[in-house]
Amino acid sequence: MIFRRTLVTIGITLFFSLPAFSSEVTKPLEVLNEFIGTTPSRTVILDHPYYLNDLLDIPIVDTPDQAGLFQDGLFQYDPQIDAWKLLKVNKHEIRKGIITKVETIITDTFPVQVFLKISSPDIACNTPGRINKKFDDFSNFNIIVDFIPPPPDSACIAALVPYEKIIPLDVYGLSTGIYRYTINGDEHSGTFELTADNKF
Repeated sequence: MIFRRTLVTIGITLFFSLPAFSSEVTKPLEVLNEFIGTTPSRTVILDHPYYLNDLLDIPIVDTPDQAGLFQDGLFQYDPQIDAWKLLKVNKHEIRKGIITKVETIITDTFPVQVFLKISSPDIACNTPGRINKKFDDFSNFNIIVDFIPPPPDSACIAALVPYEKIIPLDVYGLSTGIYRYTINGDEHSGTFELTADNKF
């Protein structure tokens, strides 16, 4: 896949045409190591676009249907054709049935803070991924909690792996009213109320 060399912001916009791709597109490991390094103990977690040695990492891209649907996109610039080539991208679709409980926590301080406590007694061999948030229609917190399944040929040890996470909601500056949240599509949802304008 080739993208013409333009401003980075344009490149990110073009990245939204990726739904036609398979769930993962990769290039040989030696190309990726040039970008992330080869030291086994080194972990690179990016939440913003990053450029190094003609490689552009776009860690996360939202679509109108899902926050964080495409992750870990890696482009390489080819000066011979004056274009960006896609080396790697992962598609993270919503995985339901893992989160079993959601609690709303509202502080009694001012400004008010609101948190969602999500939990599961057992996520098995799934690996917790990014938590992606969007504020839709000025009233709905759309949250996607990503879980990465194990490789198809891997063995899963039969042991309980509990999971719990506190998710802060960006409620500062919001007006008095009732707000809604959804987690992983329509799997979990609820509402909470701000009884006063939440700002100084």
